[in-house]
Amino acid sequence: MTSHPDLTNVETRGPMGGVLEPGSLVGPYSVLDLLGQGGMGIVYRALDVRLERIVALKVIAKGEARVSGASLVSSDVTPSEDYGGRLLREARAVASLNHPNVVAIYDVGETEELLYFAMEHVDGQNLRSRIGDLTVSIGERIRWLSEVASGLHAAHRAGLVHRDVKPENVMIRTDGIVKVLDFGIARRTLLMQNGSEFVTGDDHVTGTPLYMAPEQLRGERIDARSDQFSWAIVAYELICGARPFSSSNEGYALVASILSDPAPPLRERAPEVPTQVAETVHRALSKTADQRFASMEEVAAELWAHTPSLRPTRSSPSSVPSPVLSRGLDLKHHEAAAFAETTRVPTTTDEPHEPLTSPDGRLSRRFKTVTSLGLVALALVSFGLLKRRQPTPPKRAAPPSCQVAEAEIELKAARVHARDGAVSESQRDLKRAIELDPGCATAQLELGLAVVARDPQEGLKHYQDAFHGRDVLRARDLALLEASEPFVRPRPDLVEWETRLTSAVYKFPDDPALRVWLGIARERQLDIEGARAAYEAATRMDPGYAPAWAGLASTEKRLGDNTGALGAVAACLGRSPVASVCLGARHDIHSEAGECVHAKDDAVAWVALDPGSPEPQRALSGALFAVSAPRPAVEEALRRRWSLLPSESRKGAEIVDKMNLALVDGHFDEALALADTLEPTLPSDADVVDHAAVAMSRVSILVETGETKRAAEVAKDFLDRMMAYPPHPLSPDPAIGFAEPLFRAGRMSAHDLDATRAEWQNSEIERTRATDPGVLSQQRGRLSWLRWALVYAAFAETREEAQAALRAIPTDSEPPLSQRSLRFDFAAGKVLALAGENVHAVEHLRRVTEACVGLTEPQLHVRAHYLLGLALEARHDREGAKSAYRFVLDHWGSAKPKSVTADKAKARLSALDGR
Repeated sequence: MTSHPDLTNVETRGPMGGVLEPGSLVGPYSVLDLLGQGGMGIVYRALDVRLERIVALKVIAKGEARVSGASLVSSDVTPSEDYGGRLLREARAVASLNHPNVVAIYDVGETEELLYFAMEHVDGQNLRSRIGDLTVSIGERIRWLSEVASGLHAAHRAGLVHRDVKPENVMIRTDGIVKVLDFGIARRTLLMQNGSEFVTGDDHVTGTPLYMAPEQLRGERIDARSDQFSWAIVAYELICGARPFSSSNEGYALVASILSDPAPPLRERAPEVPTQVAETVHRALSKTADQRFASMEEVAAELWAHTPSLRPTRSSPSSVPSPVLSRGLDLKHHEAAAFAETTRVPTTTDEPHEPLTSPDGRLSRRFKTVTSLGLVALALVSFGLLKRRQPTPPKRAAPPSCQVAEAEIELKAARVHARDGAVSESQRDLKRAIELDPGCATAQLELGLAVVARDPQEGLKHYQDAFHGRDVLRARDLALLEASEPFVRPRPDLVEWETRLTSAVYKFPDDPALRVWLGIARERQLDIEGARAAYEAATRMDPGYAPAWAGLASTEKRLGDNTGALGAVAACLGRSPVASVCLGARHDIHSEAGECVHAKDDAVAWVALDPGSPEPQRALSGALFAVSAPRPAVEEALRRRWSLLPSESRKGAEIVDKMNLALVDGHFDEALALADTLEPTLPSDADVVDHAAVAMSRVSILVETGETKRAAEVAKDFLDRMMAYPPHPLSPDPAIGFAEPLFRAGRMSAHDLDATRAEWQNSEIERTRATDPGVLSQQRGRLSWLRWALVYAAFAETREEAQAALRAIPTDSEPPLSQRSLRFDFAAGKVLALAGENVHAVEHLRRVTEACVGLTEPQLHVRAHYLLGLALEARHDREGAKSAYRFVLDHWGSAKPKSVTADKAKARLSALDGR
């Protein structure tokens, strides 16, 4: 079987943003096919036409690929070091070795556009595929481990520490020889001093956490003994089919286990392993480096007595894939995403290729074909040079996309506005084009994709119209149509969407819009760094393409770099001063960060730039409210917003805004009366999320006023009707939010509540299976936290319920601050405050109380102040707590009917004043 790594992030890896075609020449190497990609380049199987041998050829475009900052598993590149420098470092590192158990480097070179190096091509299987294989004897496994130790010792003697030893980086060649791969994150060390090697200079936390040594996880100075610890985890896993530490794939649980948990006795899990081998593995797993062996040479020596001799034959058991798996089965199938290929050098092929010579000694047909392709390519290059002086015939004008001339003009205007970042103008142009020519499939496609995330029903209708008119689409637009189909499905397949977009990018490598769509697809899958790479590629391709800068700002913000996000916005506006999409992005950054004065200034500029759009007016009203502007100014901004909305959505938006104003003032009776009129304003094709929002607005008001039974009646009514509504393809099932009022009113038992929770979670896991990235456990972990927040955190209202929610907390790492929604922070902060975990509660809740969302999320904002008061009070910050409680009373102290939250705040404030 041939195993290829992920092939999606090609724009920062391959030459000129794409993958080389078979027959392409790179120096003296003719590309045969793609092997895959690692963290530092695309790797091909190639033919050295001089020496007539197969090599693994790694290439990267010069100057491409910005490197992200350090995180738990960061890139091992300083901000000033690019991938090209890292590529050459890897080549020099491995070329300095000469050992049968280390992959060999043959050549390093460059072309006008590329850096490349050629290395030994290894036919075989990586060690991951052999874990849990009962057909491999214990002696054979020990031999493999001994050879890995020998290869690592050779690297250490040459002054290198590997720093990413894991099963994926060890190959068992078809003749049984072991090869250690991927020194891409190795660093030079000082040679042997006092019996051990150590790394010089500063270091970063780099590698794969599952196999990191404690000192590596802590970001401390590392040496060859850190590789020894990683080797020991691999050895333990190979021998018994399970790793020695936490079953968690990442996050605090994994780190804590590696730092503190002892490894279970190896012979208890694998009694067949010799005592001396088990003792060697356990010593190498010592938490402190001084307790391990001084060198990998000593490790290899300890294993040598139990290592069988190698019989180099293609019929060796190590070369025969086994279908029999035991203890490693679940690990391989369910934890594959954990083994992040941080820097894997894919120089391997898991299936044999046709040999260069046939049995009679003549060149094989495959070799002749490849050689011919290389010669043809050389001839074509020469011919191209000769023809360069000849005049080029003029290009024929492309046929129009719309049949009506006026519609074609509107379509062209829409594309200009889209490039400039004037979103609302672009959409208005597209609508006019469709009115003039309903058969303009290009306009239908672009409008459908622009609105589908906000309004799936409208987006799907436009997409269907584009599909019916696909015969007149140009090749690029047809590629986008086909690539977008998985996204507009009733159950979107985001992985397939990204795959098809990647193919479209290959076909049209100079199209920045396709790169932006690729970034959006990755962002939807929470692959934020991959999305950023796509947006950056688009900005390099067309520095004036505003949507790419807006996307880059979004990803920088989600990666926690607000400075970088604001820099992307500045770059956008510097190139396109009419880019309302970038002004909107800057407003959102400031608003969420609690910088409300800046958010107000952004909204004012946004309104001036796009006076015909309702979105800037909505932003302005919220920002004015946040900076305590006079109420008439807030209400005037809202009225202007309503006047700009389409007639079919105007009435509902006006009711929601008036309801929020009533909630801010504590006029719950007025707010409830408005909420009761919302349902008739929904369009006939409104989806289940739209209807759920209407029902939940009524439920939340009734709960806040203590009318639990009425809230349960509203919840039951919605649940009885919800199956009639179309689902929202990108949102969780909203039904779980209506379980709480039923439980509080006694209409659902604790047993039924637990069953409902379990059923909902299983349903959500199944729903997101296609959209779950599947290759990054970090991304799956974020989905598990989202489910936890909806099922447990949002429900908790007592100390006991909060403690129960904490017991159900996911073992994955909590999403970083920049990737958490305000609702998530509210739910998490509520649980922590109620459970007495006040330090972290304050962090979560301050983010909600400081955000500029008092008008758009009034209940969330006021309730967060009460919970913040609880957390501050527990931390003995009396004045801070009193200020938070007074905020609640200022808004809801005179509420009609009375507010449950205000009554609690009043009681806490009285208690503090009485002390």
